[in-house]
Amino acid sequence: MSEGLVRNAADNRQVKQGRRAEKIRQAKQNEDLKWLLGERIGRRLYWKWLSKTGVFKQSMDERGNNRTNFNEGRRSVGLKMLADLTRIMPEAYTMMVKEAKEDELLYKSRNRNKENPSDE
Repeated sequence: MSEGLVRNAADNRQVKQGRRAEKIRQAKQNEDLKWLLGERIGRRLYWKWLSKTGVFKQSMDERGNNRTNFNEGRRSVGLKMLADLTRIMPEAYTMMVKEAKEDELLYKSRNRNKENPSDE
């Protein structure tokens, strides 16, 4: 876990330095995300992570509140990732959806071919 940027919130110098450090940290994170989303493999990974967080599903679980709360916590992470994505590189979301559909079709096609090999 990282240490706080400011030890004494009453010290204006520390607060200003903390703000600058936070801006630099956020700019680096934004650049990292742009780099990741700039490549198809990065978008595929990000789509997989978004999907695993349950961001596209309902959190409620018939097995009880504990499971629902767990799902909602995981979904909250996904919503933050989705917000970062749409803030930093919104066009990547559209590309990810399109590419995920293409990958799914390719996967299904390959599986069909394995199940029904030609007699050629």
